[in-house]
Amino acid sequence: MGIDANSYSWVSIPAGFNSSEANPLLVPSPGTNTYILSINSGTCVVKETVNIYVYNPPLANAGPERIACLPYGASIGTPAVTNTT
Repeated sequence: MGIDANSYSWVSIPAGFNSSEANPLLVPSPGTNTYILSINSGTCVVKETVNIYVYNPPLANAGPERIACLPYGASIGTPAVTNTT
């Protein structure tokens, strides 16, 4: 493996996150998350904008509680909620 001579700078918009690692661990919030990455090779600087979109997870609803006795089963579930996936 070669040695990476580049330096890295990650910052979030709005402010709150920054890192000098090449591959930082990001924990974005639901919604749009914007990060600016600057890579400095010593002779030039490259800046890129990274947008990460995080959607809220769908809500699961199995319906009301039911008792299932063998050998009979019970159906569970509710109609799907539109525009949640």
